[in-house]
Amino acid sequence: MSVEERLEDLATQLRESRLRGNKADLDWVLEQAGILKRAKELAKGAYGRWLREQAHMDWTTANRYTAVSKLVRENYDDRHKIATLSLAKTYVLAGLATATARGLLQGSILLSKPIKELSEIRFRAEVRRRFGRRPRTPRIKIIKQVLKLLHEAARTLSVANPRRLTPAHKKALAAALADLRRMIAALPVAA
Repeated sequence: MSVEERLEDLATQLRESRLRGNKADLDWVLEQAGILKRAKELAKGAYGRWLREQAHMDWTTANRYTAVSKLVRENYDDRHKIATLSLAKTYVLAGLATATARGLLQGSILLSKPIKELSEIRFRAEVRRRFGRRPRTPRIKIIKQVLKLLHEAARTLSVANPRRLTPAHKKALAAALADLRRMIAALPVAA
């Protein structure tokens, strides 16, 4: 089976799983995350396009599922506690630093009430008030990293032996650049 056929199969599995998961639970989210992980490994640089065009899922949702998978993996001994929480609370925990999430799960970090007794809205509000949101990489740093990678790619291509560049290589490069153009075009512009 070719990579394209395997990716199409994974997209079908993901869509079918999403239909079964209308009443989502932790096992369902972990199933989604496993499919996404396998697809990311297979698709390599075309994962974003696969996610959008074949899986019909946005980055935020995919990242949320993989973050929950990471939370469960990093807190394996507390997986039974995670399984008793609503998905909304699980998503909040998955967005926290590992040590903070572990502390909340194990009770070494306390909120106004035990997690189970807090409503989803109150839990999210208390967590945000106390810990803030996970710091994001500053945009300027991201732009500098992307520009550096593009510069390195251009330098590498400029010294590449053109006789070794096959039509398939050229097609793969063009597809990756087209994906990058679409991603750049979709970025919001600061006022």
